[in-house]
Amino acid sequence: MKIIITGASGFLGSRFIEKVSRANNEIFAISRSEKNKSFENNENINWLVHDLSKGPIKKGSPIIADVLFHFSGATLGAKFDGQSYCLANELSLVNILESDISVNKIVFPSSQVVYGRI
Repeated sequence: MKIIITGASGFLGSRFIEKVSRANNEIFAISRSEKNKSFENNENINWLVHDLSKGPIKKGSPIIADVLFHFSGATLGAKFDGQSYCLANELSLVNILESDISVNKIVFPSSQVVYGRI
């Protein structure tokens, strides 16, 4: 299966990559950060450094996959005010939808951040 994962270097994204890479899936990882060292020797992971809050991915030809898992976004650690935090997360979603990507399914998992400080 071909899988696109945004937020690939984040807490959830990196752990998700660990799980799905064991099944020899072809993974296209998108992250603001460089490739995680633990994934360096995995030839099934293609890594793209791109900040989705800054703009969509425009490669000319689409990245084609079966499914997109969108983990990307600002976290509480980003120290944004409320408006900037919401804007960064909204932009990352809008920009991935406007990117040169072709998928059959989009999965938008959430995180503990949506529950606030409990």
